[in-house]
Amino acid sequence: MQRNVTPRPLRERFWAYVEKTDGCWPWTGPHTPAGYGWLTLGRRGWGQMYAHHLSWLLHFPGPFWEGWQVNHQCDNPGCVRPDHLWLGTQAHNMANARAKDRVYHLWVLHPRGDYPPSNPSQRRDPVTGRFSRT
Repeated sequence: MQRNVTPRPLRERFWAYVEKTDGCWPWTGPHTPAGYGWLTLGRRGWGQMYAHHLSWLLHFPGPFWEGWQVNHQCDNPGCVRPDHLWLGTQAHNMANARAKDRVYHLWVLHPRGDYPPSNPSQRRDPVTGRFSRT
């Protein structure tokens, strides 16, 4: 038997999981293994949304540009404080991470199997992080 229960409004459910502090506003609800908060959008099957995305939409209504995402200026994946968030592409986010020296996962092998590349004519693009010939 299916119950016809109206879920609480999304805004109300969002704020129930936010702990406001002087610094970051930590998300106290469910988290991904990487530490990003998330919230279901309503009934089963309606989907889920990252908490920091929802925070951005609640404070700055409107669509994202295609290919853009909400990033953390504070580098805390569980933070939902709107003034700690910014819109940018993944390339912008990685450039920001490299500038702050907080990139931990870029030690992947170059397609030829060497890192850094043995060919000095290959350079890493500072925005995309991809190798290119100069």
